[in-house]
Amino acid sequence: MRLTLNRLKKLSPTEVSSYTRREIMDMLKQARKMYDKRVKTFEKNSSVYSPALEKMEFYYEDGRQRLNTMNRNKMYNELFRLQTFFNAKTSTVKGSREVMRQQDISIFGTDERGRPKKRMNMQERTRFWSVYNEFLNTYKTSWAVFGYHKIRQYLGEIIKQKNGPVSLNETMDELLQELSEAEEEPDYGEGDVFSGGWPS
Repeated sequence: MRLTLNRLKKLSPTEVSSYTRREIMDMLKQARKMYDKRVKTFEKNSSVYSPALEKMEFYYEDGRQRLNTMNRNKMYNELFRLQTFFNAKTSTVKGSREVMRQQDISIFGTDERGRPKKRMNMQERTRFWSVYNEFLNTYKTSWAVFGYHKIRQYLGEIIKQKNGPVSLNETMDELLQELSEAEEEPDYGEGDVFSGGWPS
């Protein structure tokens, strides 16, 4: 049974449940090969960060189970995890770059040509979302006090000012201090369009 990328993206649980274990195994084998090919594409574009890829790599961090040792349920679950990955905007280099651009604009604003005033590199971007997610988790009402947009803006400036590695807690403390000292009214903006970190 040949599985194309387009077909994988459109598979429904009802359809897959109608297949035999052997057929599902064959589909998963092909889906894994498509994923491996996509991983190599990102490896050739190492400056591009993909949250969708990061989620899959976390899922596979203990290695992949041999197909012939998996039951239907495990194969089914992995197949649809791969489907979720390929349907995500950041599953492609182009999509990830566009998300990076949109995020830099949201955080730093645009210049007269509509480009981000500042851009975060890979290390800065990873640190930004680690701190941002932990900050909202630690200070659960901070979004209501300061607004998501303001939190992102202040954190972005803090991250860009740091040249070396800084602990997560130290960065959160500095962010809280900066926000607390701000005299501007809260800006609730459009809501947390990047809730939970990067959009997939």
